[in-house]
Amino acid sequence: MLLDKGENSTRLPRIFKHVAMALSFIHAKGVIHRDLKPANILLKTRNGPACLCDFGTAWATDDHHPDEPSNKKVIEIGTTCYRPPETLFGYRSYGTEVDIWALGCVIAEAENGHPLFDSGELGTDLRLILSIFEYLGTPTLKSWPEAKDLPDFGKMLFNEFPVRPWESLLPNAGPAAVDLVKNMVTYSQHQRFSADQVLKHLYLI
Repeated sequence: MLLDKGENSTRLPRIFKHVAMALSFIHAKGVIHRDLKPANILLKTRNGPACLCDFGTAWATDDHHPDEPSNKKVIEIGTTCYRPPETLFGYRSYGTEVDIWALGCVIAEAENGHPLFDSGELGTDLRLILSIFEYLGTPTLKSWPEAKDLPDFGKMLFNEFPVRPWESLLPNAGPAAVDLVKNMVTYSQHQRFSADQVLKHLYLI
């Protein structure tokens, strides 16, 4: 895969800048992609440009199914290890921040050479939740205030995993990449970078 770390490492920022530009454009139009993953990033050449594809599950403010209003969106979005935690706990009023989480996971995967989180052989939500907790630490209402609005948060008890340093999660990535990912892959939806903030980050400049 062209997003693998190694000979393509110098190409990654350029590729992801194009993806962030695509997200900035669609988010400004009220569109949420909802299935951002490596397979949906197409490259015209090894050096780009990169294009975001497959809008089959996208949601748009002015053009969506009448059975899916903004506060009752479907939560079966994304693909396995790129799914954001709020949807795993039943939150249906999510916004463009779900795409930011997914892109952060893709950047981490490209920099590290393997997916950031593990949903197991069967790709289950429970295994993915466990993997996220193991890596980012088990969240509480203090560390993740928005969790109080998640219908399924607190219905199960998990081991209390400590927060791990991002440098240990992304040992193959440089400081700029680590800083960007940690501001995209964060429990708090309100603290995640917007696509425009991603574009201004040192990693992409």
